[in-house]
Amino acid sequence: MKVYFYGPETNRRDLEADYAIIRKALKRADVWLSSNTERQEVDLPAEEREQAEALQQPLLETMDAIVINGTHSDQQAGYLVAFAITTKKTTLFLYKRGTVPDLFRHLTAKAVPKWVH
Repeated sequence: MKVYFYGPETNRRDLEADYAIIRKALKRADVWLSSNTERQEVDLPAEEREQAEALQQPLLETMDAIVINGTHSDQQAGYLVAFAITTKKTTLFLYKRGTVPDLFRHLTAKAVPKWVH
């Protein structure tokens, strides 16, 4: 399984620690993990990268799922949720318990499809 994990850029140590825990959990699940929070953002088999390049297909489209840390969401998080909704890509949107992310203040529960959790 190929997963893309996105976390907004931050200097906050608590969020960086959260990112590390999330990456560790995903890697433990034996997935190919690509993330904007790591030095090497793309971690995919070479043949898949070459195939996507030959088809001029964005690498994000080759992912099986997306995980977004949306505690402090930004425009990129909004783009990824919109991408997930339009492409029916399974997505997990993480945020701190007891808060409502800004992104979801503008959407009703009915507007969020079942493949976005």
